[in-house]
Amino acid sequence: MARTRPVAGDEKLTANDLQPLLQDRPELVNDTIEEVFQSAGHGGDIDSFRSVAQLFPEGNALAGLMVERLLDKGLMARFIAALRMRGVEPLPPDPDQLTDPVALVPLNGAADHDDLDIDQIGEFASGAKAFRCRVMVDEQVMGSGAMVSPRLILTSAHVVDAYAPDAATGVDPSTVQDVSVQLSDGSRHQARAVWVAPCFEGEKTGQMPEGPDASALCDAALLRIRAPLGRTLGHLSLPAEPPDWVGTEAFVLIHFPEGAEKGIAVGHLRREQLDEARHVHSISTHGGSSGGAGFDRSFAFVGLHQGRWRNVRRLVPYHHFAANDDFRTQIDRDCPPRRLWSLSDDLDGHFVIGRNGFFDALTAMLETEETSLRGIWIKRTEIDGRQGMNFSFNLLDRFLDVNEGNHRVVRLETGFNRRDLVDAVRQRALLGAGPVAARAGVAADETTDAAHEDDRIKALIEELRAQCQARDEMLWLYFENPESGQIDHTRFQLEHLIEEVLDAPEMRLVLSGCETYDLRARTVTSIDEAATDTRPAVFVDYIRPFLRRDVFDCVQLMTEALELDWDEGVCNHMVDRALDGIPPVVANRFATTKLPLVADRLRSEARHDLGEDLNAGGAHEG
Repeated sequence: MARTRPVAGDEKLTANDLQPLLQDRPELVNDTIEEVFQSAGHGGDIDSFRSVAQLFPEGNALAGLMVERLLDKGLMARFIAALRMRGVEPLPPDPDQLTDPVALVPLNGAADHDDLDIDQIGEFASGAKAFRCRVMVDEQVMGSGAMVSPRLILTSAHVVDAYAPDAATGVDPSTVQDVSVQLSDGSRHQARAVWVAPCFEGEKTGQMPEGPDASALCDAALLRIRAPLGRTLGHLSLPAEPPDWVGTEAFVLIHFPEGAEKGIAVGHLRREQLDEARHVHSISTHGGSSGGAGFDRSFAFVGLHQGRWRNVRRLVPYHHFAANDDFRTQIDRDCPPRRLWSLSDDLDGHFVIGRNGFFDALTAMLETEETSLRGIWIKRTEIDGRQGMNFSFNLLDRFLDVNEGNHRVVRLETGFNRRDLVDAVRQRALLGAGPVAARAGVAADETTDAAHEDDRIKALIEELRAQCQARDEMLWLYFENPESGQIDHTRFQLEHLIEEVLDAPEMRLVLSGCETYDLRARTVTSIDEAATDTRPAVFVDYIRPFLRRDVFDCVQLMTEALELDWDEGVCNHMVDRALDGIPPVVANRFATTKLPLVADRLRSEARHDLGEDLNAGGAHEG
């Protein structure tokens, strides 16, 4: 009897499955485990698990502990999906997930191109497992879909046509609660249509739309969920321009016929003209296949499976909605943000108030090639306060995570317990590497302490730069100054490390605290100032009492993210309610200690407007 593959959400890794990944790709596992736990409001990284695993003699104790915690927190499926998003298939192959034999019959004789690139198949399959989803109505699987951005799912309009915007009846789709999507990690989320190009009515009797109707009535829809889980699980990146080939070629469809898990289906697609109302394909489909994403032999997205008329399977070409202004607007609006209002981009996360300078500096370092900014120095105006200092690392990590690019962040505390900061940087940045040795002639007993340490630091930076170049990544070193202070040796090492990092194009610096330092690097307090000189510069980000404007900015970003019906007047009213009774410490500035209260008030107002549980929890810190 054939083995049945578990449906999405039921897949489980064992310690034996995870162990090879921990050995071969520990950095990838570490990044994935941190993101998955963070997306669910938990903490966890390899270092914390490793410290516990050392207490056990078993060879795969670390893998076992991680598997146990993933199962305990209900995050196993999300972890598997996040690995697949990164191009890694953690589970052994299933021999039963094979091509549907019906799909192998070519259309009208031999295909022009009948092959698939074997080197691309594995990468595509992992991505497809991550972005595919089921579309459900009244608890029943009605169609298939694909995540195409952090919050948006692309599917066929007729799958959810009863719940789409309807000018004639005045039905507001945001009030409908019967449409949901089941994502690749098995989780279910309420969804609503935000863009719809309805189905041509005549198609139900075999007719085809003609002329402008082919694009206006192309049977496609975008559904939106509240949580940006596409960032964690992965999503399909739609090409800016649809493929322009014609003929008959190999075709791949990702779908859930009758809601079931069937793996990847391969057949043929015929495209006689690019502007055809519908293309024909040969893959066997059933109810639940509608809205499935179709790809050509190069694994480029070509359209959505629509349905079957008699024995003809039809595909809606991507050409008909790729350039639709409303469609592109919805996709573009869900792109990575320049600023964050919540650490998790929802009401349960820490609210972010008063850190615009921090985000502006990060954006400049990521997007502006001309900038000389190489780092950020986070400083307090009140040395006794800690509000926002520890939170800054979470902001950095999350901001880099939701923006494009290959980034890695290494966090290091520099207190009394840190005897050799150079060795600590190497161990964390190279994951377990040993001490940094000085080169011949500058050993500890051959020269001064300063020359010895300077040589070790230069050797370390050379090694880290080489690693960054080999991996095409940007390495961010985040140094924290603890309340306990530093020993002189650590301070010396840190000052020289900072100088070398700022001169390394592949590296970036964030310095948290250390207000008493006399930093020799050039410091700036505005982004424009950094453009006046080509020398590496550090942006100084002051954590100071927040402004009313900071609260307003947070409310506006929250309004857009949650699609609240709050215009500028309502936003101002909500800010007034959030600040009610809080006295300013100076003119129009409020103490950072009041940020939790302000966040709780904003959270309650938003939950009330959305009709959610007002007693639901939520973190708060700015």
